[in-house]
Amino acid sequence: MPLSLVGSTFVITTKQTGIVLISASWRVLSRVSCRFISFGGGSTDILKRAQKQTAERECQGTPENAATMPASVDRRENGQPNMAAYLYDNHKRLHNYLRISLTERCSFRCRYCMPKNGISLTPRDKLLTTYELLYLIDIFANLGITAVRLTGGEPLLRKDLVHIIRHIHTNHPQIRKIGLTTNGLALDRNLDSLIQAGLTHVNISLDSLVPTKFEEITRRKGFEKILRAIFNAQQRLPTKVNCVVIRDFNEDEVPAFVEMTKDHDLEVRFIEYMPFDGNRWSFEKLVPQKELEKRIHRSVPDVHPLPLEPHHTAKLFTSPAHRGRWGFISSMSQAFCSSCNRLRLTADGVLKSCLFSAKSDDLSLRDVLRKQYDFQQTTCEDYTEQHISTNISHITRLPGLLGDNLRKLDELLQHKIRTHLRKKHFSHGGSDVTNLHKNDNRPMITIGG
Repeated sequence: MPLSLVGSTFVITTKQTGIVLISASWRVLSRVSCRFISFGGGSTDILKRAQKQTAERECQGTPENAATMPASVDRRENGQPNMAAYLYDNHKRLHNYLRISLTERCSFRCRYCMPKNGISLTPRDKLLTTYELLYLIDIFANLGITAVRLTGGEPLLRKDLVHIIRHIHTNHPQIRKIGLTTNGLALDRNLDSLIQAGLTHVNISLDSLVPTKFEEITRRKGFEKILRAIFNAQQRLPTKVNCVVIRDFNEDEVPAFVEMTKDHDLEVRFIEYMPFDGNRWSFEKLVPQKELEKRIHRSVPDVHPLPLEPHHTAKLFTSPAHRGRWGFISSMSQAFCSSCNRLRLTADGVLKSCLFSAKSDDLSLRDVLRKQYDFQQTTCEDYTEQHISTNISHITRLPGLLGDNLRKLDELLQHKIRTHLRKKHFSHGGSDVTNLHKNDNRPMITIGG
């Protein structure tokens, strides 16, 4: 494990796998006033399991991916799986997927995501610092998270995005899936570095194939860049296209989106329009899955369903004439809450157990964290690779948290997360689907797509 000295600070470079390094290593280094930075690359193949097999494992008390959980956590008792080491809610649903919003900022102003008059951005000192974010990722990894998706806002606006991906990939080999949801505008020029850091798949938002309508929904230009990013990305890694369908705007384009999958290995997913604070949602604008299926069958008669993946959100279909596939994420008309395995962490450190949970049901991990140490404001630029050699002494730390104090914080956060998850409602944040638009929720852009 190479050790080098930059200024007065030690830098560890490691490509180890099979062990969760960051927490333990950081504690040791902190005792000698050093910082921990990791580097690495590559990607891990994604194994797919049938939904039936997953259900059988869960009924038998053996969570999916049990063999790939962090080595730093004792996950077996007397030769049997230690169920207390995993994240389960009171409905016996295993939660092993974390969606992380990296920023509230975005280069687009999509109408279903951003309120007409914009939003008041969270003050910088109320956002998670990079080190706080990486520390919370480590906590969740030790609780059995095996998949992470980085969202926004627009995550490619984060200058430390590559480092965040590399940190996850290098230090948590049990996290087999590291995904990115992006508008695609800056994807092309960053794709190589993202893949080298450990990105395994990407979702790109595109709601119209007509340039003028694209500009109408996004309130921005860039259609050709997005289309080019999609086709370039699908040659490099698994790529999905997210299309939010809105009545009287783009439902007539659904067959054209399906046509994209004919010659390209793409997965196009039609997402039902959902209500969030400020997005002017109404039932009249909702186009249910059944209606979209009928439209597609008129142009693609030979349609076959694909096996459901574990904890599926999308019901997928294909045709013998198509290389790719398409699917439907129907949170409103055909909810998939019974198999939900997702948790969400917002850019300001709020844990949401459900996309539709009310603000009063959410938990601020940032507040829990900062009550235990002396918070020092930083900027995301303080922890980027371009600053490592010159500004390494400015990397954020958790002052005063060494040894037992840091261990106690680990335990406190794990306890808070478990307690919060046990309060999770079975579906839609405890609301009836017909009343979701009345929920005191956040705008979509501050939750994370």
